[in-house]
Amino acid sequence: MKQKEKYFFDKNEVIGNKKRVIKTLNELLEAHIKKAPEDSTTENDSHLKKVNLLSYWINTYCRFIKKEKTFDASKNKVYKRGEIIQVDLGFRIGHEEGGLHYAVVLNKKDSPYSDILTVLPLSSKKEYTTPNKFTIDLGNEIYDKLHQKYMQKFNNSIQDVKVSPNPVYAGEKITIAFTVDTTEADKVQKEIDLMKTGSIGLVSQITTISKIRITKPLHYSDAFAGIKLSDESLNIIDKKICELYIGK
Repeated sequence: MKQKEKYFFDKNEVIGNKKRVIKTLNELLEAHIKKAPEDSTTENDSHLKKVNLLSYWINTYCRFIKKEKTFDASKNKVYKRGEIIQVDLGFRIGHEEGGLHYAVVLNKKDSPYSDILTVLPLSSKKEYTTPNKFTIDLGNEIYDKLHQKYMQKFNNSIQDVKVSPNPVYAGEKITIAFTVDTTEADKVQKEIDLMKTGSIGLVSQITTISKIRITKPLHYSDAFAGIKLSDESLNIIDKKICELYIGK
């Protein structure tokens, strides 16, 4: 007689499961660390890179779980079809796309009460990148729009700079000195520059995510809010989706 599958575990069994998974995880991480040369870094060693990514993701995943209890999708902005967002896809297996990625919202109509969203992950175009039947070359459209929006926000912030109350007098002219903290702006610019060579739409990686995974934009006032692909680009994406996934 076939043994009935168990669906419930008591507290002691759960504690045992926890101990086993922590042991397994630690053994896996330690094994990869031992394979890495002493002078290696995450930049040149795949073992250290995997350990670092997995450790980062477990920490992020724990943060997501804590956020689940208080997350309210209605307090975030409503996302339009074609809008560009940044999401944390986490640690993935094989050739699945993981980590922080820009993505295109595919939902025809997002609801403020829905906590999920279907997206098309994007990748920056590299010198060795060759578009194939599972990808779409979106050119520089996203970079141009992100850069334009960023420069607009940056210029607006300069207009709000407070002038020093002690201007320097030079004859009849007054020289006013001020400084602008560009630390955050530089970080954003560096991130945008990664897309300067163009963007690739990874149609084979389309996925549905929790809105908890969205890192930006979260509100209508965010710097990148409202960045959206053209109808022409969305039509190309629709055509590729039909080509790959819709029957004759």
